[in-house]
Amino acid sequence: MCDMSHYCHIHGEYPQYKDGCPECQEAEERAEERARESEERAREAEERAEERASDIIYKRANPGDYECPACKYTTLRRDASRCPMCHATIEEQYWENVRSAEKAAKAAAEAAAREWKRTEPERRRVAAAAKRRAITDQLVGLAVAAVILAIALFFVVMLQNNNTPPKVMSTAQPPKSPLKRLSMSGKATRNSGTVVSGRALQDITVTAPPSRNWVKVCGDISIYPRSANVYVSTDEGNVYLYGPAEEIVGLPSKCLAFQSTGLEPVKVRVHFRD
Repeated sequence: MCDMSHYCHIHGEYPQYKDGCPECQEAEERAEERARESEERAREAEERAEERASDIIYKRANPGDYECPACKYTTLRRDASRCPMCHATIEEQYWENVRSAEKAAKAAAEAAAREWKRTEPERRRVAAAAKRRAITDQLVGLAVAAVILAIALFFVVMLQNNNTPPKVMSTAQPPKSPLKRLSMSGKATRNSGTVVSGRALQDITVTAPPSRNWVKVCGDISIYPRSANVYVSTDEGNVYLYGPAEEIVGLPSKCLAFQSTGLEPVKVRVHFRD
């Protein structure tokens, strides 16, 4: 005689270690999954229907291409003389303003396209310079790490040989290497740039324009961080590239000249010290 506690009237006997008929449980899980999928599809269909209804209502209230100046609904076709919604009369001056605005927008778009094409070589040059700078920074980092490792190994060997504590050596950071040197024409442009100077404790904001002109600042100064890259030229003709948030101090020059690295002006804050 079979144990009825482990017998299914649909699928027959099932193993005693199972908690209920496994085939019935699988059928119930599949039915629940199908029900959830049906609910999800019904909800999505309802949302799509609401969106379509909203679009229909909006298009019914705004059947035109231009906004009516009286009722503010988009009901007007081009050059219409009357609004079909509020029946307001549309003056000719309104359409003249519309045509003027469209003409100005088209001209602005064409000018922007021409400017984008014109400045493409400069953008490529700036991107290439940034890539070279990144590679240089990586190489410098590897070199500094190698120097630090060599110093550490030296101290370890000294400790092992002499059993005495090592002397702490100065590891002053070398000055920033120049990015390039100005050509003769570049020096002439730099020397003819606008000169800005001031007294002690005076803050001046200098804008380095993207027109390749240099802005010179003379005096005992320090340059505070900025939010973009900037070229800095010294009296010796060396050009340095400083990134955002890097303070410019200690350069051997009575006058420093600034130039933007991109298409937009860069503002740097100059502090004239005592």
